[in-house]
Order: sequence, then structure tokens, then C-alpha cells
Amino acid sequence: MNSKTAADPAAILREDHQRILDLLERCNSTNEEDRITAIRKVIAEISKHLSVVEECLLHFVKDRFSDVMHDDAIKEHLDIKRLVADLEVIDPLEPRVPGIVESLTEAFKSYVQNEEERSISKLKECDAASAASLLDSLTKERMIAPVRVPINLHHHLLPTA
Repeated sequence: MNSKTAADPAAILREDHQRILDLLERCNSTNEEDRITAIRKVIAEISKHLSVVEECLLHFVKDRFSDVMHDDAIKEHLDIKRLVADLEVIDPLEPRVPGIVESLTEAFKSYVQNEEERSISKLKECDAASAASLLDSLTKERMIAPVRVPINLHHHLLPTA
């Protein structure tokens, strides 16, 4: 995390978004090992990010801005979680995987755009104390947020030494 990110909740979230989008791109690698590693990481990173957003950002924004569409954000999260769950239960080398990754990529891009418009843009309206409180919450939650371990037992997804 760079020094700008350390003081800016919006930058932390945008950094997460970019990292996940980069991982989603790597899920299309022609190198099997790279693709498998990227799929394992994207499952973990998306799960962690959504958990942090649900525990911190959505509550923060909902409590301060009545016009934010909280239910829409939750629906997007559920849609993304369903696609992540699909990736978890199949072998990453199955022919269906590229279609799931494509759907997940499109859903995540749409989610990022909507989160930017619906929530992150609102952070500019917060006072310094509120922004610092959110930053503290995000930082703490990122450290303790549960990371979903892929539930399937395909040897491809087992951690490497």
C-alpha cells in the first residue's frame, strides 16, 4: 500500500478493484499453472473485498446518505458470490471455466462502476473525522476479513509449498 492509499479509503477500494480486475485477466492465461493460481487468488480476493465492503463501506454510506441504493449493492454482491461459488466447485481446467470467468469479469466491472457512483463518490462529502473512521474500519476489516478457501478438492487448487 502506498502512502496516498494509506490515507484515503477510496484509494484502498480502487486498489482492490484494480488488483481483482488484473487477476480476472490472468484467469484467461494460456499457461495452466498461471490460470489455476489466478483463479484461486480471484476467489480469495473477491470474497475478502466483498466482506470488507459489506462490513464497512455499505454501513458507512447507508448511515450517512439516504439516497444510496443499498439493496442494489447487496444484489450485485450476491450475483458475484454465485459466480465465485461456481468457480469454487469445478476443476479450473474444465471447458466451462472461461465462460464463468467472462461472466464474473463483466459482473465485477459493472459492480465497480456502480460502487464508484453509488458509494465511493460519496466519500468526498465526508468530513475528515468520518473519513478517518472509515479508513480505520477498512484497514482493520481487511486484516480480519474471512478469505474463502476453494471448497473443491481438485489438486490444482491445493496450496503450493
